[in-house]
Amino acid sequence: MTPRQLPQAIGAERAILRELLMQGAKAFAVVAPVVEAEHFHHPLNGVLYSEIAACVSAHQPLDVLILEGRMRASGSLDKFKFVDGGFTSFYIDITNDYLGGNLAQYARLVRDAATARQVLLVASRLMEKAYDGSPGPDLVQEAQTAFFDLGLASSSGKEPEPYKKVMHDTIRELERRYQGRTAVTGVPSGLDDLDALTQGWQPGDLIVLCGRPGSGKSALAMQAALYAGCNGVPAVCFHLEMSREQVGSRSLSAESRVDGTAVRTGMLTTDDWIRISKNASRLAEARLWLDDSPGQTLAAISAKAVRWRAATGGAELDKPALVVVDFLQLVKGLGARDKNREQEVGEISRGLKALAKQLRCPVIAVASLSRKCEERADKRPIPSDLRDSGSIESDADLIIGLYREQMYVAEADPEDAEILVTKHRNGPTGVVRARWLRQYTRFEPAKYGTH
Repeated sequence: MTPRQLPQAIGAERAILRELLMQGAKAFAVVAPVVEAEHFHHPLNGVLYSEIAACVSAHQPLDVLILEGRMRASGSLDKFKFVDGGFTSFYIDITNDYLGGNLAQYARLVRDAATARQVLLVASRLMEKAYDGSPGPDLVQEAQTAFFDLGLASSSGKEPEPYKKVMHDTIRELERRYQGRTAVTGVPSGLDDLDALTQGWQPGDLIVLCGRPGSGKSALAMQAALYAGCNGVPAVCFHLEMSREQVGSRSLSAESRVDGTAVRTGMLTTDDWIRISKNASRLAEARLWLDDSPGQTLAAISAKAVRWRAATGGAELDKPALVVVDFLQLVKGLGARDKNREQEVGEISRGLKALAKQLRCPVIAVASLSRKCEERADKRPIPSDLRDSGSIESDADLIIGLYREQMYVAEADPEDAEILVTKHRNGPTGVVRARWLRQYTRFEPAKYGTH
């Protein structure tokens, strides 16, 4: 059986090099946003591209003598010693090999071939690991992560744009907001005082909702998703801790104002049934999707969210949407042996932030806190209390902590709750007072609002 040839575009590589040698910086401006030296299949083509890039950056001419001198100094000239006539012959051969055509198209051909080789490399590595006895779930997890990263890399060819266009688009958006005359520019949370502080969940933001166990963080995240879905904004929830049955029961209790214990046991009154039936019909029409698969990886969640966004919004990513991940520390990273848990969680928080930017919608990630806050006199959470990683604190655009005094002081009002906006990259921080209705696992506005 004849060995198959790896994907390559040698003709396009040579055409790129010729245009670079002939046009210099003008051609480099077209090619540089798309290809890098590592994308060239022929190793000598990649070496010459690196040297050309260095010359362009130093504003040096691209003639054979200057390139040869630079390459002698860097040691790369030795790589051409097996070419008949050496580097000079290679240079002349490239400059005389005129193919014509579209330089941008050549760049895409080289990049696409490099991506295809990377796919084969990943598949080959996974095949070897499978033959060596690596567990199937580990292989699936590595494959999801590797191919998701390849997808991000192959779509990252956006070029810098003139600030004039930025200003034009900003003014258009400001005019749209002016016409709408609303203080909430993002996805509303359902709590007016919180929206007054944040202007709603903003597109592209990673919102970290944190608290100690039992503080109501999962309840608030689900409440936000339900509010969005019931008001026409598509929302998807990835629940890694609760089952679909638990989520459904909690939602009915919270939205129907029926005691959660009665919902779980079935000890319902006639009035309870009436309220549940009315709200079940309303919730069934919500634009809300649920995934309760346990032990999901960042790559799996990201891939599902991308497909969901495409299915619900098509190509119009300017339409609002909401993604909820409950909760961050249960998401699995690649789990490489050389990574500790803090590095893995940092990788996950960076990935969720990248997902928010890619989908142009807010991503709410529920996160748990360490016990550090319980060692202080003031037990209100602060960003540094986030468990496992300081990266979460830096990656988040908005950090919201939950505090209920009754968790620490038995005589305190059990309904008194504070929603603390402790980090707000694009706005103010502050405290929103709320009522915690434990029997419904629900937050409601408090009469005294924010402070």
